[in-house]
Amino acid sequence: MKTQFFKVVQTVAQHGSFSEAAAILGCSQSNISYAIKEVEDHFEQRLFIRSRTGCVLTPEGKIIAQSLSVMLATLAQLKKRSQRLCEHLLQRPYAGNQFEAGHGVSGPAIP
Repeated sequence: MKTQFFKVVQTVAQHGSFSEAAAILGCSQSNISYAIKEVEDHFEQRLFIRSRTGCVLTPEGKIIAQSLSVMLATLAQLKKRSQRLCEHLLQRPYAGNQFEAGHGVSGPAIP
């Protein structure tokens, strides 16, 4: 399951429209429909009640959408933390090779 699909659910839920979500996310309405169907199939639940004027979340869809929002926020925090950790590690002075010449993992170097 692609996490981008969760962002699609979030956007459709916020705007109540597949076409608006497509415009906001810069993709086709068929891509939106595909993503929603994939998430619905994954959870084996209908997420939206669709009509000619838009769509609204089903009761099950509300629960799933709320959980997906929490998960997306958690993933965003995790990404920030990992980026900060990488930046911190890259700023540390390089101490050289941890294995001195002649003292490799498999034994002394051959002269």
